[in-house]
Amino acid sequence: AAMSCNAFRTQLGATQEWHRSPRIAADATTARSWIRRQRGRGTLAMFAIVLIVAPGAPAHAQEGSDGAVIDDPGPGWSEMPSTDVPQLGLPGTTTRAWQRDDGVLEITSYPNDLCAFIGVDSRTQALTGAWAIGLTYLAEEAGVEYFGGGQPLTRMATFSGSHHTFSITMFSFSESAEQLDTELRTIVEQQVADELPLATPSKRQHSRLDDLVLSTSLEDPTLTALPIDLDTFGCEEPNTPVLAFLERNTVERSRLFNAAQSIVVISLAEYPYATFAAASIGVRFSPELATPIDVAGLERIPDATAWAFRETPGQVLIRFRRGDIVVDSTASASSQPVAGALALDYAIAQSDRLPAGGTSALVFPSTAESLVTATGMIGFLGIATIAVRLFRGRRPSPRERSIQTAASVVRLVDVDPVSARLRRLGRWVATLQVTSITLVLVVIAADVGAWRWVVGAGGIVVGFAVTLVGRRLEWALVHTDRLRRRYHSSVSAAVASSCAVVIVVVGGATLILGLREIVLAPSLSHLQRADQLGIDPALLSWVLLAAGVVALVVGTLVFRLSRALTRVGWRQADSEQAPVLYLRSFEDDRLTVPAVLSARRPFVEFFTLRGREPFEESVAWELANIGPVIAIGRPGISRATLGAAREHFGDEWRERIEERMAAAALIVVTVGATPGLAWELSHVTQHGHLDKVRFVIPPVSAQDAAARWTFTSASLGIHDEQAIPDTLPIDTRVVRLGSENVSAFVGSAGDEADYRASIALAATTL
Repeated sequence: AAMSCNAFRTQLGATQEWHRSPRIAADATTARSWIRRQRGRGTLAMFAIVLIVAPGAPAHAQEGSDGAVIDDPGPGWSEMPSTDVPQLGLPGTTTRAWQRDDGVLEITSYPNDLCAFIGVDSRTQALTGAWAIGLTYLAEEAGVEYFGGGQPLTRMATFSGSHHTFSITMFSFSESAEQLDTELRTIVEQQVADELPLATPSKRQHSRLDDLVLSTSLEDPTLTALPIDLDTFGCEEPNTPVLAFLERNTVERSRLFNAAQSIVVISLAEYPYATFAAASIGVRFSPELATPIDVAGLERIPDATAWAFRETPGQVLIRFRRGDIVVDSTASASSQPVAGALALDYAIAQSDRLPAGGTSALVFPSTAESLVTATGMIGFLGIATIAVRLFRGRRPSPRERSIQTAASVVRLVDVDPVSARLRRLGRWVATLQVTSITLVLVVIAADVGAWRWVVGAGGIVVGFAVTLVGRRLEWALVHTDRLRRRYHSSVSAAVASSCAVVIVVVGGATLILGLREIVLAPSLSHLQRADQLGIDPALLSWVLLAAGVVALVVGTLVFRLSRALTRVGWRQADSEQAPVLYLRSFEDDRLTVPAVLSARRPFVEFFTLRGREPFEESVAWELANIGPVIAIGRPGISRATLGAAREHFGDEWRERIEERMAAAALIVVTVGATPGLAWELSHVTQHGHLDKVRFVIPPVSAQDAAARWTFTSASLGIHDEQAIPDTLPIDTRVVRLGSENVSAFVGSAGDEADYRASIALAATTL
């Protein structure tokens, strides 16, 4: 079966000598040898189209027919012993042969459900046999296809019955074409009688591959290649959903060439998406089957590979792709170098006919590689998120940080050690959050089996636990003499939180799904979705990733809204402890402060890219641990915030503020320069509330801060410089006025950590 074409042609020349010698013509053994050589030629053609040399599972014809070859083709024919008739070796096939004078008759029966090499069906096998002995198509009559030509004169008929396909071939050195045609039709009629009705060859739907596949010989453009049907996925039912999907959506076209005393097969497979084409050429043959080889000039085809098969040394396969089309150029010749050069020539000719497209291969990563890749990508995203937040929240320059003069009557309280510990703890919390998020995303994206849900759920639990523990540790750093308070959520806040959780879960799942399809090979469900939507899987992956990011952002905003709605329920009647009254100029609601990594933000808000946080939120976060934080709402605006809860008063606002000041455990004032704030400050002094007031210097320029403090001093109406200084020390964040001295809490960074530490320390003596 593996003989070369050159050897076959040499033996064919000896057969022609047999025709000239009566002694040889009478030698039945020589006739049988000649049949073997013809059969060898046909089997060699089969080896040319075998990419993976392994037959499929044995096939069996349908019940009701045994596919028997006729017993008596007519007078004068002498059947050759079965042991002397070469068989194809394909499952379910039967071959019988007869000889008469200088003629030979051969009939082969193939089951219609034949499963041969790489999905070769019975009709393709019969057509390959016709081409292998140099026959051309003559005509089709009543479902029977006739071929003829060759030397000696040869006629062949093929047809498919209800259960079997037959190939009937006659060779003769002496009979005329008319005689051979007449005898062949007589034999066909006998064989057809047992197989009625005949099946007409099915016509395939036109594909663009029909216009792209190489169809003429390079050596002789007048010679047309033989169309044959190959099936990359075999002729059995696919045993996995992925293969079933690919088989339904992959189009193939193949041509068989008789080239330079060799055999060449060009096969084009158009996959559903370029991803699969790239994966197809990325497949490596097992070392026991084939080895990669170097073919001179192979670099002319980008990303092409060449392979030689161990079982057939004279067979070379060149593979490459162009977009979603995979090309296999296979040549069988007298030697490997000849086959390689021939396969390359046809591969280049085919490459020139294809449209532009990607050429690189996709090699599926191992589980370990997938985990490492996914971990690296997700970890990078987490680090990039932190870097963006730090960059956007970069601290102001020193000349903008504070008032430039100091008073000797002021007692300085340095908060830098406490704020530094807050930042350090925040970095540890963020690191553990990144780790837990990476763990969740990696195990889901890398698809490590059922354990991914267990590990993923564990990662979420760890993330929330890290956040809660981090908050307790932060509290312990700045509040040493009071317990951390908890508040019950309102109904509206609970509804908003539930919606936020749903959005975040859906967004996270969508993001993970998109990320998984980007990092790894597309899953079947992803391909089915892409197929239904009519969109490329790679593009769909990025769409899912983007949609997941958007959903996470929306979910984060909704979660922030739910937290803000919780403040709406902060009322004095709802708490056993006196509230904290927060006074400020309405214009200062827009102030922001550089954010730091902290457990203050919930686990689900990790991927927010805000570098600066609303100033009031940072202030209210610390004050909420003392009591419900209440502020006067701006007239006409009832927006819920993550800062203080708003109370809206009418014309009696002065009386209501007086009531709130009297009941408050602490009054916190963000110093400003507005008439409303001036009245509130004067009322503080007049009613003796100064000892429970803390003045917060907002994150503004040094000049603005100096002007605000001057306005505050004048509004308080205190003219004793020992009680209230005209200027403040550098980097003052919070001021507390006492009966004996003035305390200024200073921090050099001017970020969220400085303000939280200053407020917490200034309130600890309450």
